[in-house]
Amino acid sequence: MSFQQSSSYRNADRQRSAFHARSLKCCLQACGALAAVPFLVPSTAHACQTECTPRTALMTAYTTEIQPLIKATKDRHEYRIQGVRFTIGSLNGEPVVVFMGGVSTTNAAMNAQRVFDQFNIKQIVFSGIAGSVDASRNIGDVVVPSRWANYGESLYARETDAGYQPSDTVRKSGLAAYGMIYPRLTDVLSARSRNKEERLWFPVSDSLLALANTVNGVALDSCASATQCTRDKPVLKVGGSGVSGSIFMDNADYRDYLHEVFDAQIADMESGAVAQVAYANQVPFIAFRSVSDLAGGEDDQNGKHIYSSMAANNVAAVVCAFFKQLSASPLSASKA
Repeated sequence: MSFQQSSSYRNADRQRSAFHARSLKCCLQACGALAAVPFLVPSTAHACQTECTPRTALMTAYTTEIQPLIKATKDRHEYRIQGVRFTIGSLNGEPVVVFMGGVSTTNAAMNAQRVFDQFNIKQIVFSGIAGSVDASRNIGDVVVPSRWANYGESLYARETDAGYQPSDTVRKSGLAAYGMIYPRLTDVLSARSRNKEERLWFPVSDSLLALANTVNGVALDSCASATQCTRDKPVLKVGGSGVSGSIFMDNADYRDYLHEVFDAQIADMESGAVAQVAYANQVPFIAFRSVSDLAGGEDDQNGKHIYSSMAANNVAAVVCAFFKQLSASPLSASKA
């Protein structure tokens, strides 16, 4: 290689180095500018990447829960996003996007956020079945709690000679432990605050709960078959507390603990997670749950395999009546 060629290569290297240095400087300056504006994007701003008509999201966990709701939805059009089917349409006059988010807390949280990002969601409604942890809530009842906690957010304490000892660094909830299991607070990061929040309970929208209180006259089934009927006539109960965890609860003693310590009526595997995502996004939330089993309180086996379809139809009937009320109210997405 000649000296002239070598000099040309060195000049080109210096030019590339100078360019990279200027690019890095611009990048660092931009990052610094962004860091100085911590709330650059409003908390209520969503990307609306798929379809932007204002809608109410209607979420379920699995097939048995969604089937009667899809059947009741008119003018349907389906989108498939990351394996999830989102069906837009109208339910008793209310613009909706109906979807099945999957069973348990991770699926529920992931797909609740996905519907907020992909569509223009004004409020989110969950419809599904649950286990009763309150002796006054029976198979077939439809329960609409006013708040939700994630009971699976817990510390499993180490055992010592003095008994179970929870770490002092854990976000303690103040609730009584169940043996080694100590409920703890949930961290929430959102635009609501510059700092993280620590919460036990996630609230249901007062306005949506008040609207749920106006639903009446819905006929609720009490028989799964001609020979399998509930002892008591199912009823609609609005208010109280619900709990969620990534656990299928089928233990009588722990069932009693959830009722006594959390004052819970029902336990499920998704609502608390959706309530947290809705809270972080500042989107109104409500969940309707029909009792399919007693979460371990039965005399013999768990009743879910018998009563799940009946319970899913009961909650769907109440939710459809609720949507009729919603479409005529100022809360309707059509009035956004």
